[in-house]
Amino acid sequence: MGGLTLEISDSNSKNDDGPIYSTFHDESEMIAIVREYVKALPVRVQSMRDALRDKEIETLQTVAHGLHGSGGGFGFMIVSEISAKIEKIAGQGDEFDAIEGHLEDLSRVVERITCAYGE
Repeated sequence: MGGLTLEISDSNSKNDDGPIYSTFHDESEMIAIVREYVKALPVRVQSMRDALRDKEIETLQTVAHGLHGSGGGFGFMIVSEISAKIEKIAGQGDEFDAIEGHLEDLSRVVERITCAYGE
């Protein structure tokens, strides 16, 4: 059974097309933890989408706050940055279009965060 391999791309910008990897790619003690975090990202993004659809702004803000706090800690600053924007806008009330735009950005970023399993 192979281990997880994480790599880092040259750019972790939301405007690029390439994969985004954790900055902890070379820290073996972090690989398993980062792997679990990466697995949970799509679920968290979907929970924000569901909360926005249902206009459950407090839930949306809570999930965004969690990603804002955790993204950089797991080597994904772009996740923290976008989530901070969502959290801030959600706290301001009814800017649903702006929140949707940032959720789209976050969804694209999460799609680019990839983990490759070695054999």
